Amino acid sequence: MGLGLGLGLGVGLVALSLVLSPVLLLRFKTQSDQGWYLANYNSPPLGTLAVCQQLDVPVTVHNLTPLDWGGGPEGSYHLAYHWLDQPDHIFQFEGIRSVMPATLKAGQQATIQAHLRAPARAGSYFLVWDVVEEEVSWFSLKSASYQKQAVEVTASANSNYNLLVTPTGVKAPPPACLMCRPTPNVASFGT
Repeated sequence: MGLGLGLGLGVGLVALSLVLSPVLLLRFKTQSDQGWYLANYNSPPLGTLAVCQQLDVPVTVHNLTPLDWGGGPEGSYHLAYHWLDQPDHIFQFEGIRSVMPATLKAGQQATIQAHLRAPARAGSYFLVWDVVEEEVSWFSLKSASYQKQAVEVTASANSNYNLLVTPTGVKAPPPACLMCRPTPNVASFGT
């Protein structure tokens, strides 16, 4: 009698867990978690940017996963980007993170004003938008899927970035964007 009651209680708890935790249920339904990290990104073409230029770009992110994403300032999902200097070679992996909506349900899409900073070196690049689930993974690493957009970066004399001052007082181009001093105002795309 006690064994039957214990077994029934155990089965009931497992069933309740599956109902309350969609992730646990997905673990039983899928062979891998690769499909949990799919998104589509749509943004206007950027064309040419100046070295270290900062701007906000409207990016429409479509949640192609079976899961809802928890965003917001304290959320675990953020939109960011990578810079490639060849079609399949990473130049800069960590881009600025932008806040996602509080919740982006499975199958839904939202347009986010993504913060972007161009690389510190002039040249031809590919921009790859990507969602990161903090403390877990970047979507492109899990799904092996990404979209790239060609961008030309120039060292224009009238570009909107500050050069670093060397110890001798001579201005020199920064070796990396981390060393670029951000401009006071971040330009919006298209302005």
